[in-house]
Amino acid sequence: FIKQLYAKNVEIIKEIESNSLFDPKYGVYNKGYFLKLIEKESQLISKFSHTSSVVVLKLSDKVLSPLSEKGKILANRSLAKILLKTSRRTDEIAHLGDGIFGMLLKHTDRIGAGRTIERIADMIGNAAIFLEGEELELSVVGGITEIKEKKEAEKYLEEALSAMKKAEEENILYSVYEGE
Repeated sequence: FIKQLYAKNVEIIKEIESNSLFDPKYGVYNKGYFLKLIEKESQLISKFSHTSSVVVLKLSDKVLSPLSEKGKILANRSLAKILLKTSRRTDEIAHLGDGIFGMLLKHTDRIGAGRTIERIADMIGNAAIFLEGEELELSVVGGITEIKEKKEAEKYLEEALSAMKKAEEENILYSVYEGE
């Protein structure tokens, strides 16, 4: 009986987490809610024809690979805090999974989005983060795509992720998605 009750509770907690807007580990929105925000912004853009950008960021692999699982979480939490500190009130930030963070920069074109990534890179580069007595040198890599025409929110996310992958391969700070 107790085992069944426990299993039922675990099920309920998982259900609540899947319907929540928040990623409790990093204190930002979760991927599902972020996709809804992109969808909403895309509709507003088709109505008012302004430009907004989707930015994806993560700590570079050379920083993360030597770290333990706990170290990776701490480093990603530091990144999440810096994202929250540097963002404007209109910006939306989410954890997309696997240590990748997304930002919806409303009324921001690719140039403004690039400046945002540069500002975050400066801040994270200057942040003193210590792990087990060692200071970590953090660096980020990012991808940008502009929201212009009506597309699926997932498509915008894929574009930004492919731009980030390209930036990482070319060992540059960020890349802008230029289309197929």
